[in-house]
Amino acid sequence: MKLFSLVLVSIFLSSFVFSDNVQAEKLIRLAKKEVGSITPKELKRKIDTDEAFVLLDVREPHDRFSGEIYSSEYYALTRGSLEFEIGNKIKDKKSLIITYCIAGNASALAAQTLRLLGYKNATSLEGGLKAWVKAGYPLETDIGVFKRINDD
Repeated sequence: MKLFSLVLVSIFLSSFVFSDNVQAEKLIRLAKKEVGSITPKELKRKIDTDEAFVLLDVREPHDRFSGEIYSSEYYALTRGSLEFEIGNKIKDKKSLIITYCIAGNASALAAQTLRLLGYKNATSLEGGLKAWVKAGYPLETDIGVFKRINDD
């Protein structure tokens, strides 16, 4: 009987976890649809041509040790502090803001939040930092600039 109860509790709890993941995926898909995205190639072109935009890293501080994408106007705000700090960093609500994170999910949610806060031109880096590195673009770190060497 105890084993049966344990199995039922496990099934019950896993259904909540699965349900939460499904809901989170729905929210992420909706955010990506609403804000669109920019490819790593497009972002690299904007950086190389000194186009005016704000690059916003929404990763947690411990995730930033892997490096960052260099841009002349760059801010790092965690996804959790975005609503409270963005007004002090970016005053012009018409600015093009490109958010990024590790894989592109948190940054899509961040861009969606920015739009809700009145920033009209917020979008996200498609695929996040992983896609940037996979495309062979550089990361800036405390000890220098690094690029992925393709092994294919």
